[in-house]
Amino acid sequence: MGHPKALAEPESLIVSDIVKKMFPEMIIPKIVSDACLQFSVSIDHAQGLPIAFEQLRVDFPDWFKSAAPKRQLEYLASRYCLSQVLKQANLNPDLKVERKSDRSPIWPDQWVGSITHSNCVASVTMAPKALVSSIGIDIEEVMPIDTARKVAKAILTDSEVGGDDRFGFEHNEWVTLLLSAKESLYKCLHPFVGKFFGFDYAEIFEVHRTERRCLIRLTKDLSPNFIRGFDLPVQWTISNGRVFTAVELFPK
Repeated sequence: MGHPKALAEPESLIVSDIVKKMFPEMIIPKIVSDACLQFSVSIDHAQGLPIAFEQLRVDFPDWFKSAAPKRQLEYLASRYCLSQVLKQANLNPDLKVERKSDRSPIWPDQWVGSITHSNCVASVTMAPKALVSSIGIDIEEVMPIDTARKVAKAILTDSEVGGDDRFGFEHNEWVTLLLSAKESLYKCLHPFVGKFFGFDYAEIFEVHRTERRCLIRLTKDLSPNFIRGFDLPVQWTISNGRVFTAVELFPK
């Protein structure tokens, strides 16, 4: 009697196998709480997209095929990270996470999450809403010193100027840390305030180097619940030329 015919592999596994070779898993410093699930990959822009879009059998947004190759790779890497985090959460890895009109993700019911990517890394984190009310993560390549000098005025508040000397950072590290922390804060608070706010709406006022933690506070009112002086901790680390930050808001 012959062996039974092998069952066809589900499409999602085929897609994952293809994409897994394109985006190797990357272990990044852990700065999110234990309530969070996270998956990260490295991105090699030199490789481009070695396969046709049709082979991936992924429902790409309308803008995808006309986007620059760099943006295509980053989007695809983020989608792959998301599928792996959904698996960790025992949810359908093919679940389509829609976006609102402002392009922020609509996470599965009873879950919160955040997506980030830099030039060479993409990462997605999710957490049960019962344990984490909201989360924002960000990864930035430490910017060159000349770039930091050019953009510092747009990112730093007056009280943050000179923080590199006070807290023992190189100037470009300090500017990149502030950029990343404020991006993470934006992602964390945006679901509650529902509007754009710039770098001048927040400032870092304490830095604890040993704990890799700093405090960030609002400099202007955002909503009745998030007013000037409201502060949150930022977990951060600098590793291999990158700044990693996370801001979590926990249920009261």
